[in-house]
Amino acid sequence: MLPKKSLATRIALTSGAIFTVISVLVMCAVWTSLSSVASSSITVEPPDAASSSPQVVEAVFRLTSGATATIMTVTGAALALITVLGTFITYRAARSSLRRVAEITEHTRRITASTMDERLALRGPDDEIKDLADTIDITLGQLSDAFAQQERFAANASHELRTPLAVVRTSLESIGADDPGNEAVERSLRNVTRMDEMIGSLLLLSQTRQLSEEVRSPVDLSEVVRIVVEELAPAFRSREVLTTTIADDEAIIDGDQTLITQAVHNLVQNAARYTPSGGRASFTVTMSPHGVVARFTNDGPIFTDDEVSQFTEPFSRGAHTRVAGTAGHGLGLSIVASIARQHGGSFEVESRREGGFIGILRLPPVTQEAGDAPPGLHSAHSARTIT
Repeated sequence: MLPKKSLATRIALTSGAIFTVISVLVMCAVWTSLSSVASSSITVEPPDAASSSPQVVEAVFRLTSGATATIMTVTGAALALITVLGTFITYRAARSSLRRVAEITEHTRRITASTMDERLALRGPDDEIKDLADTIDITLGQLSDAFAQQERFAANASHELRTPLAVVRTSLESIGADDPGNEAVERSLRNVTRMDEMIGSLLLLSQTRQLSEEVRSPVDLSEVVRIVVEELAPAFRSREVLTTTIADDEAIIDGDQTLITQAVHNLVQNAARYTPSGGRASFTVTMSPHGVVARFTNDGPIFTDDEVSQFTEPFSRGAHTRVAGTAGHGLGLSIVASIARQHGGSFEVESRREGGFIGILRLPPVTQEAGDAPPGLHSAHSARTIT
């Protein structure tokens, strides 16, 4: 596959081709004119014995031929120089003009749903390129308003739905107190609790904007993973699932402690819920200058790449889990992906050849402005293993 040429290069090549064609045409015109002059210069009218002798004719022919060659050489060199300089100047001019387009492309590529408040605010002459940047800013503003409206709707809907659920819960608890052991009441309470949890999950999932600096603080992801794994250890032991946690002593990120804990809890709980009895689950956290990478691996059925790619979609749990009747509403991994985006990171799921899958959470490292970070923030640490 041929390498992609920049627009400035293509403009310069086109300009060079045009200059070359013009130069060839000019050379042909000059050659034709000089040949005509040379032919007429050796014809003497009227004929004269002294001036039309073979020696004189030959001398004149040599003189005109030499002059023609000199003129053609000088003209060709001049045209070649003009072609080279014209192509170079065209390239520099095109590259200078298109540099602003490259800035627009780079900045626009960085803008995501969580950073929709950013604007290009391109400076420079009021030309077509600035019109393009202003149009993109207007579009981003409209998209930002749409996302904000979506979040307000989700928040309002959550409040309106939770209020009657709270009333229903209170009524059911009162009935259950008067009639202990009523299976219908207990089942209704479980459903109300599940609906309340789902509403909370949907509200969290609807948050698309990147976290503001006011709510950010240094968070040790390694410590969060260790604590969550310890809290869910009974769930693993009840199914005889062997767990292994390998984490750097400190893996500091810049984020919200509650949201990060929620994301880790969803991932570890997912492993505790879907790992088959007698299987294995492992959790690793590593720190690098580019950020923190947490891997959550568990055994399970063999999934195709297409199936795994749908796991981060809301209400997607996979055919295997539905057949098994496993609890859950299919929002856990979607929430993890949403929290990762809010923190400027990413979350992806990969299938394993031997079965199960790997959830990979990537988060940027803590910044200097994030507050007081623990010492040794960017240095390597020995690994700690919990089994």
